Amino acid sequence: MKQKNDSPKILLFTRQPELMHGELLRSQGFQVDVVRTLAEASSLIQSRRYQLALLTVNENSKDALEFCEESKKTAPQTLVALLRSGRVHIPKSECPDDVLETDFNPAKFIRQVNDLVAP
Repeated sequence: MKQKNDSPKILLFTRQPELMHGELLRSQGFQVDVVRTLAEASSLIQSRRYQLALLTVNENSKDALEFCEESKKTAPQTLVALLRSGRVHIPKSECPDDVLETDFNPAKFIRQVNDLVAP
């Protein structure tokens, strides 16, 4: 397992605290900051260095896409991925860097995150 200071730092935005993505990521050695609002996410992404911002999208993707575009201006080194349910439409654009599905398969989820943050 990686040392905590060496492990990738992830910003996780979710409005659903019951989702276990944050705990799963931590169990794999990732440093994870969990926020409940996009305002909190915007503040943190400007003040801290993250390898990945992971945003859950359960209804409308508009706010998440706007956050993605803004974060690419303020923190261009941070990859942005959306974690969506299958019913949410996300239009093709340059942002996000990837879209992950919430058909929760823990091994698949961790593999996808590792692929994104791998050096």
